[in-house]
Amino acid sequence: MSAKPYRCDGCGRREFKPAPMLRDDVWLKLADEHELLCDKCMWRRQRERRVSITIHSLAPCPVNLASGWFDEFARLVNSPPRDIDEWRAFALDPWVLARNFPPHSWLVSPAAIEAFKNEIFMQRFGGSVHEASEFLLAFLKKHHKPKL
Repeated sequence: MSAKPYRCDGCGRREFKPAPMLRDDVWLKLADEHELLCDKCMWRRQRERRVSITIHSLAPCPVNLASGWFDEFARLVNSPPRDIDEWRAFALDPWVLARNFPPHSWLVSPAAIEAFKNEIFMQRFGGSVHEASEFLLAFLKKHHKPKL
C-alpha cells in the first residue's frame, strides 16, 4: 500500500512546491495552524490579506535552508536577519548540505566552504585536486536537476 500524497489545502494540487515554514504569528494570518499550502496559494493569500512576509517571517529550520527559501529571501535584503545564529545552527546539517550546497555566505564563510570541499576531495581522492574536480563535474552533470 503506497502512502497518500500530500495535497495543498488551498488549491488541491498534489504536485507542488510547499510554502516555507513561517513563524506561527505570520502563518496564522494566512492559514489555519495545520493547513498545508503550496507556494502559489501562500503568495495569493499574502496579497489578499495584505500580510508582510520577509526574511524575518521565516522560521529558522533545516527545511527552509534545504528548500532554498532562506536564499530567496536573503537576496532581497542587504544584511543578515537578526536571528542569523539560529540559522547557522542548521547550516552544516548533512541533510541541508545535500540539498542546498553551498550554503549562503551569511551562514558559512566562503573560505570555510572551500576548506570543506578540499577536505572532502582529499578524503575521496587522496590529494588529487584535478581528479576531484573531474569527479565533481561529472557528478553534477549526471545528478543536478535545475530548480523549477
